[in-house]
Amino acid sequence: RIQLDVNNMNISLDRLDDAHETLQKEARILLQELGDKLFQNNDAQDTNDLLNITTNLRQLSGAALFLDAQILSNALKNSAEAVEHYYDIQKSLTHQQLQHILDVLASLELHLDGLRYDYPIHKSVSETALSSSQKIKAVA
Repeated sequence: RIQLDVNNMNISLDRLDDAHETLQKEARILLQELGDKLFQNNDAQDTNDLLNITTNLRQLSGAALFLDAQILSNALKNSAEAVEHYYDIQKSLTHQQLQHILDVLASLELHLDGLRYDYPIHKSVSETALSSSQKIKAVA
């Protein structure tokens, strides 16, 4: 069963569904790894880790875009840009900034759960993510 609109009408629906399932699984794995890393390293972020965090946030942004979650994709992209800024100036993230990133990740997780279990995804989830990402970016 197809979950989203298709722009390429030549693609097999089975292949598209497989791509969606694979992307959701891989995004969930990356999301868990990144969330664990941020949660465990709450205060002492090594600036070298910031580059990896930026890359992971950008990957998740692309996944969200493919899954037709534009606002979540923008929130993840904003978060990546803010973290990249801190990497560029060789500063660590504060506890509050890490919390805002975790809020964005939690919103993506809720979105993925909605897709997986076929329940409605409230717009407030994406709005919360965007608001949190803007708070990180405002400080950056």
